[in-house]
Amino acid sequence: MGLISIVIPFNGNAQPFVDVLNLKYRWFPANAPAENNGSRVTGSLEEVTFLLPIVTKSKNVILIGGDYSGLNFHASGPASPIYSLHSASLQLGFDQQLKNPAWRRTFLFLPKLNGDFKGLSKSFQPGGVLMYTYKKNDNLKYHFGFYYNRECFGDYYIPLLGVDWKINSSMNLFGDLPNNLSFEIKISHMMTIGTGFTSTISSFRIHSQDVISYIREGDNVLGHDQVKIYLNYYISKNIVLFGETGQTINRKYTGYDNNGKTIPSANIPTMDGIFLAGGVAYRFAVE
Repeated sequence: MGLISIVIPFNGNAQPFVDVLNLKYRWFPANAPAENNGSRVTGSLEEVTFLLPIVTKSKNVILIGGDYSGLNFHASGPASPIYSLHSASLQLGFDQQLKNPAWRRTFLFLPKLNGDFKGLSKSFQPGGVLMYTYKKNDNLKYHFGFYYNRECFGDYYIPLLGVDWKINSSMNLFGDLPNNLSFEIKISHMMTIGTGFTSTISSFRIHSQDVISYIREGDNVLGHDQVKIYLNYYISKNIVLFGETGQTINRKYTGYDNNGKTIPSANIPTMDGIFLAGGVAYRFAVE
């Protein structure tokens, strides 16, 4: 959600499939940090993403997509201030075949709004991705690029190094580090299982109180990380149901004032633990 969870779709993909539409619900069970006097906070995250790839006669691809996510917290006990955090973005880009047939180049413009949505002033965050894909053979591709976003705390840049490796007819390894990496095994024509890692760095503008400027998600260096196992079940050729469970690392939400200093009383009282997720997607394979 307004995060570094970038998937370069279609021919420059970092995964062996494209989701035209993806609906996901994620649940974080209640926890009670010792420093928060017994307050228990439950979290939920609703996500909707879509992508429309338009293939041109020259084998280039116009990319039009977007996503919305809403992160909600429910507290019991003497909890600190709790906010609902939202992210809405567009994905506008172009995937281009270069003169050397082994290389493709992808541009993505990623404008988004991140905040409590009680006002939109200063919530706009421009961003983008530039990625080059090298196809070594039909089973192995490498990605090289970088990501940029104008966060509430300033300009954020990160280099990306990725792989899309079809190990054999049943196994795939794909992702773009340090952002995400997944290993997937095909059990049957209807089912796949996998394990993965994701890293999130994001910030949300707060309009509900004058003293608080924004909430930052995750550790300042390592971000909010998740390791997971998952299962995909295809109820038809293109419709897949999926479920996930895993462990969070550095799941925290820190409040900052207008001068960039932390406000401990504005922190959302969360801690690391398990999460559960499920959803449905309209998906097609990429060869």
